[in-house]
Amino acid sequence: MRDKEEMVDLINTQLTVAASEDYGKDLHDVERLIHNFDLFMDNLTQHEEKLAKFNSLSNELMNDVLDYEIEEKTKEVNGMWEDLSELASARREALSGAKKVHAFDKKIDDTLEWILEKEALLSVEINCQDSETIQDLKQRQVGLKQDVKAINDQVRYLSTFFSSYLFELEAGFLTLFNLYQSKFVLLHIIFF
Repeated sequence: MRDKEEMVDLINTQLTVAASEDYGKDLHDVERLIHNFDLFMDNLTQHEEKLAKFNSLSNELMNDVLDYEIEEKTKEVNGMWEDLSELASARREALSGAKKVHAFDKKIDDTLEWILEKEALLSVEINCQDSETIQDLKQRQVGLKQDVKAINDQVRYLSTFFSSYLFELEAGFLTLFNLYQSKFVLLHIIFF
């Protein structure tokens, strides 16, 4: 029974991390969260050995004593572990999605910054009328046309990316919502 309580405490502690809803405030922050979550997953993998030892001890006890309570407690712990694994997997997917969103947001910010930079170049007034200045202005205009075309291509890319990602997010959201809902009901049953 003590081993069961230790496993339940361990799983409950890990559930807190796996159920986190922090997705970072920007790309750098979510990358830090992903790194920390990778360390968490490594730690979780190491705890699988404790679960294996717990199951082995439980099997020995069930064979020696034929106690159905031990079997029920073992199933409960294994069910909680499975829930933790599913929740951790969902968290990994959610962090991956958050990284995509933050990367997209950064691309938009970079594109807007690029547009503002080119807009500032267009708004500069030059009153010189010599041929060298006019030639320089023509060269700038050619460069700006190329930049505007590149910006236009970038905006089209971002629009296409956003449309496809929005569809992906909708499907992922429904999956995550159903998973979290079922886990919440299960956790509610276990703890209340």
